Amino acid sequence: MKKISFVIVILMLLINNLTAQEGPKNSVRVHPVYAALNAVKIDYERMVKPKGAIELKLTFTRLEWDTFDNSLGDYRGEIALLNAGYKFYLSKKKNGPRGFFLRPGVVGGSFSIKEKFGENELDAKALGFGGEIGYQWVFNKFIKGLTIGTSFEVNKYFYIDKKGTSVGNVDPVIPELNISIGYSW
Repeated sequence: MKKISFVIVILMLLINNLTAQEGPKNSVRVHPVYAALNAVKIDYERMVKPKGAIELKLTFTRLEWDTFDNSLGDYRGEIALLNAGYKFYLSKKKNGPRGFFLRPGVVGGSFSIKEKFGENELDAKALGFGGEIGYQWVFNKFIKGLTIGTSFEVNKYFYIDKKGTSVGNVDPVIPELNISIGYSW
């Protein structure tokens, strides 16, 4: 987690020097649905062109689940992911960070899952790619800078354990419906 935080700080410092158009250049958003699921997802976006932005997303969650019949086992674990991408704003009348967008990206992170009462354990690194399509609003009148976004995101992950071998049965394509709220300045 410390390595991911360090990488985020360095990337934010590097892209802070990039310039964009007049208007909001930075956005920070949180995903309230993730909080209800015992997780945190935070987005940072920096406009680098009138219709283009670099975006970083940090996701962290602690999982714990029990199965009544023990068919899947009783597990607990942690997942930390960093997703980086470039947003293309496609609206002809609006500049970013407002309007309809497409965002390809790459994702990397780690996860650790352990069986509570057994010996099964999985520590692995995740690497993947994906895309997102959505719409974002930035309000100037009601609460200046209030940013609300909604999107559909799909990521494909590849997991590699500590020994460097692929964990073959857990390479899912994961769809997400995102709702975010934040501030743009």
